[in-house]
Amino acid sequence: MTPPILDPHSCELISLSPEQTRRVGMRLGALLQVGDVLALSGDLGAGKTTLMQGIASGWGSLDAVSSPTFVLVNVYRRVASGFIIWMPIASAARPKPWSWI
Repeated sequence: MTPPILDPHSCELISLSPEQTRRVGMRLGALLQVGDVLALSGDLGAGKTTLMQGIASGWGSLDAVSSPTFVLVNVYRRVASGFIIWMPIASAARPKPWSWI
């Protein structure tokens, strides 16, 4: 028997536009509960930031979402209470430019 392509806790998103990606993110963000953990995976330019913009908006954050490529952590607050922490794990695993010192 051939194993499934994705495990039961994964999903693959194919979007035709940034607006569609943002809308899917908004729906996902509206479903999030405190303590939920999401892992966004994709090449540079795949749409992770656009999806995260939708997630934060759907979750209730009014903060502007930007790519965490050059920072360690981005935090987005929700109007009601709580926050989303977005951290680029791949960036954290890369050697730091100053590690040779």
